[in-house]
Amino acid sequence: MKIAYPEIDHAFELRFDKVQTIIIENPKLLTDFITDISRQIDGLDGRSVLSEDNKEIPINKWVELLTQFTPFKLNTKSLISSIITKIEKTAVQAEWYADTMEILQKNEEFLQKLAYDTGVRLLYSKINIDSLLKSAGPELEEEYDSLGEMLIDYFQLVTDNIRAKLFITLNLRSFISDHEAELFMDTVIRHGFRLLMIESCEKTRLINEDRFVIDVDLCEIS
Repeated sequence: MKIAYPEIDHAFELRFDKVQTIIIENPKLLTDFITDISRQIDGLDGRSVLSEDNKEIPINKWVELLTQFTPFKLNTKSLISSIITKIEKTAVQAEWYADTMEILQKNEEFLQKLAYDTGVRLLYSKINIDSLLKSAGPELEEEYDSLGEMLIDYFQLVTDNIRAKLFITLNLRSFISDHEAELFMDTVIRHGFRLLMIESCEKTRLINEDRFVIDVDLCEIS
């Protein structure tokens, strides 16, 4: 997988054995690049190009841009919806079907009894596993010892429930220590995640990163 932007001469190959880091010290270029990616994620036109095996692929389907880390939220709408859909499919599989039907029937009977006790007769046409799950308000646990550990779990959840994506972080190194960043990068590589870290200033260079610098005067240093 590669990503390219017209204002940067270098096209970046997202490898599995290294984490690609781009240091962009020029504020306008940094803003333009991130804005372009964000617009394309929202389904708008842009100039950045993402490709796989020399074929362009849509950024809005294959890229996750992470810019907020204080706090970082696991419970995104798209992730929770995907997990619910996966649970729904599991609930109607042979080994779970009888239990699912029993639970739905008991829910309907309970609601009918409550209605009858108030002197009305109601029909419940929308009792299904989807409505049951959504009414339960499912949320992912967000208590973690470190931001790096939380991000790894998020990457895995997205990969398992939506698709394998290119994760792009903005200024993550400002929120984690060098030691935590090193552990984080090592785990990213071991799990086979694709990660592009974009930073606005240089931090300590780590063993698992492939670094490219664009300074304030737009000079490119590999």
